[in-house]
Amino acid sequence: MKIKIHPALYVVTALLILWELVVIFFDVAPYILPAPSKIFLRIFVDIDLLLKNAFVTFSEAFLGLILATLLGVGIALLFQLFPKVNKSCQAILVGFQSFPKEAIAPLLVVWFGFGISSKIIMACLIAIFPIFISTYKGLNSVPNEMILTFRALRISAQQIVLHIRFLYALPFLFPAIRTASTLSIVGAVIGEFVGSSFGLGRLILIANSQFSIDLTFACLIVLGLIGMVMDVGWRYAEKKLIPWHESLSSHSVSTL
Repeated sequence: MKIKIHPALYVVTALLILWELVVIFFDVAPYILPAPSKIFLRIFVDIDLLLKNAFVTFSEAFLGLILATLLGVGIALLFQLFPKVNKSCQAILVGFQSFPKEAIAPLLVVWFGFGISSKIIMACLIAIFPIFISTYKGLNSVPNEMILTFRALRISAQQIVLHIRFLYALPFLFPAIRTASTLSIVGAVIGEFVGSSFGLGRLILIANSQFSIDLTFACLIVLGLIGMVMDVGWRYAEKKLIPWHESLSSHSVSTL
């Protein structure tokens, strides 16, 4: 059986080789830019430490993403069901999104402590907006002719939203969750930067303070792997939950 290698693997391999050669040729100091071989050796040596902290960061990001999904979908449904709420609150929501969430990270630590709660909320705040926007767009993607037909059948607006509009919103929702999953990791790490006893964000701070740049890069690689695992998981969920959507068919030209 022939093994199919993803084209990205060739690109990554070439970049790593180039990186290694540049470090060797220019004799770059390890505290400035360590060679990939040194970074992967550090991952092997400190694998237990990295996995322990990765589990903490993954838990914070995943729970924050779930909370962001529930709130984002809930707010989108609320805006769709009650247009007056939409008109009065949408500007507030957009204004909230416009200021950097990093600014309130210290407040979250003060309000919710150094535990996992503040990191979950931070991850949620960063991840929620794309989920809300995409869901709301999906809810409004139903053809007008279909809406008029259901209204003629005297189906209530609430039933139309929950049983028709929500189905149309699902293909918009899952790509948004995949995008938000990476944002939730960023939120979790930001929360760990501000105040935490565990997590890859905390480990990065310790590594930087000790000029262990190879450990810093090791943490970044693990964070990237967490993002890839979450993305693959949501792709699988998307295929299982909405296999009927045309973007998942074998005729789709999309590679995302």
